[in-house]
Amino acid sequence: MAERLSHLSDRELQAALVDAGRYVDFPLDVNVASAVYRRIREDTVSVPRRGLLERLLPARPVRRAAILALALVIVAGGVAVAGLLGVPGLKLIFRPQASPSATVPPLGSGLYLGIRVLPERAARQVAFPIVRPRLVGLSRP
Repeated sequence: MAERLSHLSDRELQAALVDAGRYVDFPLDVNVASAVYRRIREDTVSVPRRGLLERLLPARPVRRAAILALALVIVAGGVAVAGLLGVPGLKLIFRPQASPSATVPPLGSGLYLGIRVLPERAARQVAFPIVRPRLVGLSRP
């Protein structure tokens, strides 16, 4: 039905809607606002009692943020106390001019693409020409 209506022009759609309106039972009283108002007034909905947490921090995002901040303060305080007391397994060392201990591997070395060879050797081992990038400022591979 919807597919058939989607191919109609505006005039044909208007005529189809007017025709469909003849088969719909409309209320005799056109003013339904008073009936809706009366129904809303008659239906009583019990409001749940709010707990202490809802009264102190009414919005749910505010509660989540407050609980997260409290947890962060507790964890930071625990780390600070552990650092001062010298807890085994936790050792904080502050050095001026500390250098990174690990080197970064070459880009693509973790892809396991095979053995690295020079471009000239690769050109001798394949039957097709190897195209190299030629861009100003780019070093030769």
